[in-house]
Amino acid sequence: MKRATALKNLNRIICKIHSINGIYATPLCNNEFVKIKKAWVFGSVAKGSEAPNDLDIFIEVASHKLSSNRDRKGRRKIFRHAKHQIRLHGGFKADKTTGHSVPTILNSHNELCKWLRKGTKKTSIHFVGEDEVFETLDYKVLIYPRNDFIIE
Repeated sequence: MKRATALKNLNRIICKIHSINGIYATPLCNNEFVKIKKAWVFGSVAKGSEAPNDLDIFIEVASHKLSSNRDRKGRRKIFRHAKHQIRLHGGFKADKTTGHSVPTILNSHNELCKWLRKGTKKTSIHFVGEDEVFETLDYKVLIYPRNDFIIE
């Protein structure tokens, strides 16, 4: 990848995060929304390489569930709907006698990654707390909430 392409992709991601003020709504996922606290760029793009391999971004998030009754006892009941499906508190799971599966609930982090990566190529998004590499990074530049990265 050329550096100009990496910087264009980075600028696109920074603009996306700022356009939503760091709050990405995910009502159909396991969390109601994802709040981006901080985001950093690291790796070869941050170090100034002319031919970076990919664009690496670390994101620190705070996921929120707005529903106050999410752990109530009634949501654990199993309701039978069809011959081969069992409805379990909003999601479906396949009957064990058949090999068919129905999609489960979506992950809000995956949906955020899909949205940020849309229109970009070779972009790796990592989350603080899920990757142990974050504490060992020698060079990272803050891009949200304050943009410290200077685009030439």
